[in-house]
Amino acid sequence: MSFVQKLMEAPNLMNIEQIAGMDEDGNIIVVGEGWAYISETGMMMSEYLADGGLREETCGEKQKIEMLYLIPYDLKPEEYDRIFAIEHRAFPLPPNYHVEKIVGADNVFFILPNNVKFMIAGSYATIEQQLASAAHSYYTRGLAVNVLERYYFEFLVESHQLYLKEQKFKQERKERKKNKSDLKNNKITIKHFYQDKNGQSSCKQEIKLWGVTTTLYANFKECSENKEWTLEAFITQLNTHILWVENHEKEIQKALLDADMVNLANYWMEGWEVVDEDDNKTYYELDNKELFPCPITEDVFLNCLYIQSITIDSDTPKETRIHFFLGTEPDFFAYHSIELFIDAETMLQESNQMDIKYSIHVGGLAG
Repeated sequence: MSFVQKLMEAPNLMNIEQIAGMDEDGNIIVVGEGWAYISETGMMMSEYLADGGLREETCGEKQKIEMLYLIPYDLKPEEYDRIFAIEHRAFPLPPNYHVEKIVGADNVFFILPNNVKFMIAGSYATIEQQLASAAHSYYTRGLAVNVLERYYFEFLVESHQLYLKEQKFKQERKERKKNKSDLKNNKITIKHFYQDKNGQSSCKQEIKLWGVTTTLYANFKECSENKEWTLEAFITQLNTHILWVENHEKEIQKALLDADMVNLANYWMEGWEVVDEDDNKTYYELDNKELFPCPITEDVFLNCLYIQSITIDSDTPKETRIHFFLGTEPDFFAYHSIELFIDAETMLQESNQMDIKYSIHVGGLAG
């Protein structure tokens, strides 16, 4: 009986000798041991090839390392080909990285070392997708130890942060219809700004727009020709612009629809696998196996739309440029963002009243 089959037949993970963890979906990550050839120059490669055969050409001394075996929730004991693939394509951990414990919580695995090395964290899908390329190199031509460390401690960290951001957005999207943006928390004051050595005042602040958290960037520089154009005056206009964006979601959405963004989304999704269901509807199958309606309609597109960041710049009291990057969840545009601009022309009237004319322009995709 194979290593993975024994693990699958164990009544619970507490009864096995190996260090293992399970997430809420039933996916398992378990630590095993393997042999790697490691050269003096820091190259490493597996003792075995991906097909299970012994490697003929080696690159250095043979050394025992720890490996991560990823066992999906739907694996069955009789699926011998899948079990073989899992056992012969385990993910190598960096040499001298020793796992003390694996904890699964909120569909995230936390792999804790027994030394001063960094903790490894990520969802099952994130770990599998991010480390697949490193594992392929390990079982074929080999890879450098420092490159493997970058996969774990740099690339995987970035992917995990993106995963957390996406999960936060999904939760906010569920609540956005129930909760309006808190306009009090959106209010920007002078304490949010800092001044650089060139005299430009800048602000970076998280706010909520359309019920979802986004990042606001604002930049101000005094105008020598207009002494009344102060940071305080800019902040007054800034808060007016933020409120306008919050209250004119439909106008901004209409501009995106008029720019044919829905058809563009369907064009970019053409490479995704399309499956048919019994109700005669078709769906895209996403990386996480989630089914998503195909084709994308206007309602679906708008429901997935959110503001990634908004930048507001102004050098004069009369003209302000509002620059948006917008994204969708799921990502229709393969890590590209929709770029949108709003020009605000301000007419100052008596009693400090402002008459502002806004014009919206869609720039297309950026990234």
